[in-house]
Parts: sequence; C-alpha cells; structure tokens
Amino acid sequence: MIGSNNAETGGLWTSRKPQFWRSLRYLLKKDIITKVRHFPSIIEFLGACTLTLLLFPIYHYARFKVPENPNPEMEGPANINLTLGIFLYGVGKAVPRIVLLPNCSNTRFLKAMVIDRLAEQIKINSTIVDTVDEMRNFIYQTDSNAIGLHWKNGNASDAMRNPQFTIYEQVTYGRPEEGLIQVIVDYLTMMPFSPKISHIDRQPFPTKKSFNEFDIQLFFAFFGIVPVILATMPVIQSIIDEKGEKITTLMFLMGMTELQYWIVNFVIMIGFSLIAYLFFALEMCYWFGMKGTDFSLFMAFTFLFMVAHTFFMSCVMVCMQKSEHGRSQAIVFAVFGIFFCYVHQFYTLQPNASDKAKHGMSIFPLSTYEVMVMNFYDHVKRGYNGYHWSDFYQDSPYKISWGFMWFGIDIVVYGIIFLLLNTFLPRHFGVQPMHIQDVFKLSAWKALFHGKGQIDYNKVKNADIAIKVDHLHKVFSGATPVTAVKDVSFQVKKGEVIVMIGPNGAGKSTIINTLSAAIKCSGGEISLFDGDPTNQFQEIHNYLGICFQDNVLIGLLSVREHFELFGALRGIQKEDLDCAIDFFGTTLQMSHQMSTRAKDLSGGQKRKLCLALSLLGNPPIVVMDEPTAGVDVQARQLIWQTISGLKDSTLIITSHALEEAEAVSSRLFIVAGGDMPFQGTSTELRKQFNCGYILRVEREDGTVGPVLDIAKNIIPQSIMADDRKDTVIVPVDRKASILLEELDKRKDELGIKSYSFSVEQLEDTLIKMIQHAEAEINMNH
Repeated sequence: MIGSNNAETGGLWTSRKPQFWRSLRYLLKKDIITKVRHFPSIIEFLGACTLTLLLFPIYHYARFKVPENPNPEMEGPANINLTLGIFLYGVGKAVPRIVLLPNCSNTRFLKAMVIDRLAEQIKINSTIVDTVDEMRNFIYQTDSNAIGLHWKNGNASDAMRNPQFTIYEQVTYGRPEEGLIQVIVDYLTMMPFSPKISHIDRQPFPTKKSFNEFDIQLFFAFFGIVPVILATMPVIQSIIDEKGEKITTLMFLMGMTELQYWIVNFVIMIGFSLIAYLFFALEMCYWFGMKGTDFSLFMAFTFLFMVAHTFFMSCVMVCMQKSEHGRSQAIVFAVFGIFFCYVHQFYTLQPNASDKAKHGMSIFPLSTYEVMVMNFYDHVKRGYNGYHWSDFYQDSPYKISWGFMWFGIDIVVYGIIFLLLNTFLPRHFGVQPMHIQDVFKLSAWKALFHGKGQIDYNKVKNADIAIKVDHLHKVFSGATPVTAVKDVSFQVKKGEVIVMIGPNGAGKSTIINTLSAAIKCSGGEISLFDGDPTNQFQEIHNYLGICFQDNVLIGLLSVREHFELFGALRGIQKEDLDCAIDFFGTTLQMSHQMSTRAKDLSGGQKRKLCLALSLLGNPPIVVMDEPTAGVDVQARQLIWQTISGLKDSTLIITSHALEEAEAVSSRLFIVAGGDMPFQGTSTELRKQFNCGYILRVEREDGTVGPVLDIAKNIIPQSIMADDRKDTVIVPVDRKASILLEELDKRKDELGIKSYSFSVEQLEDTLIKMIQHAEAEINMNH
C-alpha cells in the first residue's frame, strides 16, 4: 500500500488482534481526556462537588436556640373549658395521636372503652407503651397533634375512683388535653360533667440547651440531586454531540462494540457522580444536616440511586438526536426535582399519605432519592440519632427498605427499557444493532451476540469480485418521502479503484453511506468477496475503512491520540501502530502536527488525518466520500498521490475533481438523479458520448460554413456543436490528421482566418451525460 510494505501502514489486515480490554482502556482515556480539556466540563464537575456547600449557610441561618430547661415545672389541676376540636383538627389533615402509659389492665380497659370508641367517630392513632421514652418517640416522630397520658396510679386499687394523670403533649394551639382528660374521668367515675378532676398534672419533658430549626427539607432534597445532574451533564452532552458529528458511527465502523461504548459511558457517568456524592455524604454524615447518619448506609442507597438514574437517563439519551438537547435535559431534570420536592413535602411524607402514593412516586429514581434524603434529614432534625443499618426496616414516613427496594426495581426496569430502545430504535445516522422485523430471526440474534464474526481470509485472498450490490434503493421517509437512490446495481473487482462522479444531490453520499451501513437502505442485497448475497449490509464492517464527506474527528484529541484510539479499536499491534504513525506523518507531511489537537488543524490537515485513519491497518475495502473536499491545491495533490499508490485495497471514491480522479480510477460510476446511468472506463465514457476533439473555426460570417461538410466526408460522425455555430465536434479517429491537412491546404478557399483543434474535456462529456440522464428522468415523470 502507498508504495510501502504493509508493516508501515499498520501491518496486514489479517494480523489484527482486537482486544476488548485494550479498546475499553483507550475509550476511557478518550472520554477522560476530552472532559479534562473542556473547560465547561471542568466547571460543571466542580459545581457538582461543591454546590452542596451552599446548604450550610441555609442550614445555619435556619436554626434558632432553645434554652435549657432541666426541671420544668409541673402544672397543677386546671379548669376544663376547651373542646376537643382544637386537638382533633389543629393540623390540617394530619391524624392526631394519643399514647397511653403504663401497659396494664386498667389502661387497656380505658383505651378500649374510651379512646377506641372515640376513634369510631374521629380518626385517631392510639397505642399503649411501656416507658416515657417510648411515649416521647411516638409523639415526636410526627408533625401532627399528639398527647401522652401517663396514668400514674393505673395499677393502684383506687385508680378508677381517684385517677392521677401526667400529660405529655405536642399541640399547635390551646389546651385540648384538658378536655380529653375530662371526658375520660367522667366516663370512669360515671359522674356528670364537672370541672373538678381528682388530679391532673401537665408535665413538659425536660430539655437541654439545644437548637431547633425551620423546616428546610426542600433545600436538602433539591441539593441532593444537584451532584448527579451536574456531574453527568458533560457526559450526556458529549454523547449527543458525538452522535450528531458521526464520531460514534465512525468508532462503530472502526471496531468499537455496543458493549464497550455503553460500559465506558456508564463508568464515566457513575464515576463522576460517585466522586461528587462522596463529598455530599461526608458533609451530611459528619458535618451538618444528618450528622450521626451511618456513612456506609448513606453511600449504599446513593450508589444505587446513581445506577438507577444512569439507566433512566440513558433511556432518554437514546431517543435524543440534536446536540442542543444535552444540557436542556439537565434543566428538565432540575425542574422535575423541584416538583418532586414539593410533592414529598406536602403530601408523600405526611402521616395521612397512603403507602400506594409513596410507592407510586418511587418509580422515578430522582423522586425516590429526594424522599430518602428528606426522611433522613427529618429524622435527625427531630432529635434522634441518625439512621443506621439497624433501622433498615424501622417504621418511618418512608422506610429505608422501601428506598433500596425501589432503586433495585428501577435499575432492572430502566435497564431493560434501555436495552430494548438501544437495540431496536432507528438511529439518525448509523444502523441499530437489530431491526424490529428481525426479532424472530435466529440469524439476527446470532449476529447480535456474536458480533461481526470471523473473517475468512482465504476467501478474501482468492475472490475475484470484492463487492456486488443488487437493486440498492433508499427512500427517506417523512411528510413527503424522498427517493435518494433508485434500484442501483454494480460490482467492483478486487483491487479496483472506483470513482463515483455526479452533481450535488445526485445520491453519491447516500450510496456510500448505505453501502457502508452508516445508514439503513430501503432495499437491496450485497455480497462480499464472492460470498452469498445478504441484506445485512453491516457485514462490510469486517473489511471496511471509511472517510466520510465531513471531517469526523474528536476535536480535543491530538493527531497521535487519534491514531492510538483507532489503532486500538482496529486491533493493530503496538509495534505496527508506531510504524504506521511514523509513516503517515512523513507521507502526509504531518510529523510536526502529531501533538496538535484536531480542532486546531487546518482544513487540509484534518482531511489528511481522516484519510490516514481510513487506511490504518490496510483494510480490504476503503470507502472515501469526497476526500479532497475543501482543501487547497497542495493538500489535494498529496491526497490523490496517496490514493494512487494504494496496492492491496479495493476503493470506492466519490469526487467532483473529474480530471484528477480519472488519473487514478479503474472505472467511473456516474450518478445522476439517484440512478447510475454509466459504469465504465473514461475511454468508454468518451466513446459512448462522442467525446473527442473540438474544431473551432474563425470565419467572416461566424459559422463553420463548408468546414462541417469536409469534416463529415473524412470522419462521418462529426457534428455541429449544440451551443456554438463556429465549432465542430470531431470524435476520436485516426483520420483526424488527414482532416487537419485538408484544412491547411484549403484554408484560403474556405475563408478560414484561423482555427484551433483541442481535446474535449471530460467534464463537458459528463455534463452532457448528466443532462441526458436527468432529461430521461423528467420524461418518465
């Protein structure tokens, strides 16, 4: 290849050894390098790690001091003058609680005969406990009204005649406990209503000097999802950008597998998020907000959340095509995060919320994580020690076990949805791993799980026909379907250089892209190296090197890093790859640009790099879509020189530079209006369309006059030019010299002042042929 031995350009195609972990390592390196070299990505990642610190001033200024009260005074008997409505309806829809102590026969009798009967009319949560601490926990774990009744002499013989109570209460307004006690006493003593009660004490709990705080659950919930949104934003944007710029398609064509691609994306997203959440967990568990919470427990459910959310985001990303959707996705997630915060604050975590509603809100990983964070924060805010693994099944507004369960469900469900979407959803550019109509075809599943399969190199070596395409056509669907390629058939012999010529919009790039399975064809079959015909055009990937019409490069990688990445994907051994880098650097005059990033290269240098990558490893088939587009004269000559030196590859090239392409081509394929009206050599093209010589005569009347008759007598196929009266088109013929001698002899007789005789340009012939083809198309329509 290129006048060199195969080792210089990456070794033999048969000597490649693609290695899964080597390719994975270079893909990870590529992702990390592009993030580190991209300033906005650095800012977003630092924001993910540090923005949660904004919670601290919010937390600090939301706290207020509660003075110490180690010996609260006990209030004596009080007059009864309030109704139970203050207690029962004091906090919206929150269900009031009544706690009884001690657990004895009299207390159980009181609950059954009074409290439970009262509950038949009004919704009340009631229970009997054994200790004052249990009573306090039951009261303070809710925001609703709650009263604790300690029947101090409940075990005494005169408990019914002379009941003595100590009250522990949490109420929003008034003294509802007195009315409740009076109802109880009246029932027990069977006495008419009287404000005089045997003995009622109102006993507040002793308190130490401490801090209380305003309810800021919303802030903790929202800031809890900020790290995953910011940390994954650069990755999401990169994935969508690379899809739109065809980089992802190129890497697939060069040997990257779907599994490698998504492993790298998942590792990067989860890895960046994990670093950010380590900072968040340390802040919460050891500094403020949830101090005392078990760090391993917090990180365990956070890690599950990151995995579940990554699968959820991947489902969304598979459906995205435009690069501007990348960061807008983060905004959408933030808006939904705020919405979930409010739902949890005012409904999900309220005592009256049903378990069904809590589970229903848990189908979204963001929602589940927010409610977990709010629950953990509220538990510490109420004065309890932070949650530990021993509290895994403890009853709370949202059980810890529920969160773990739903994260596991989300991982499985969204993982399956992602696999289905990624496998079957059509792609804007590139072909999905399997088509929905092939679900029941065993061959399609074998191809999916066994990759591209093994190459029969003996077949490649002994074959005569490299590519045979039958009845290829492509229709772009839409409101108005557009037929880009119409029933095209052709074959290419091994070692041929085919140059595909045609005007813009003729269908050249569409043929190239369907042939290389970069886009799905609407119909047709392909056979490779005398193999069996198949409609699975992606089989060409086993043999393919490709150079797209656009410069498909990773802007933040250097020239050398491009060779290393694509060399790893191709499976080129390190020694061969080093030789190839040196060779292409010298041949394409890029040795001094090896450390230059692709975005800083000139247009010609970018084009040369794309060309070198397509030839890396000596692929048996190379497809180039306008390899000299947008380059200067020097770079164009160097590219054509490189192409002309190819030895072992079969090439299909599209180009507008007909004269330059003619010099390197074996045959020309002319494309016009989605059809291929001509396949043959340049000589055959000239002959078919009478491409020969141009005889231009200068006479007084501005016409050829009798010169046309003389030309026809000597070369009968001579004709008048369509666009000029002073020009005769003379086909290639050995008698052309006789014609020129005759004109010289009779110059004065024919009134010829001067004349010129030149070879007709191939471009002129091409224009004629394309006009003829398009005219036929218009007639057919």
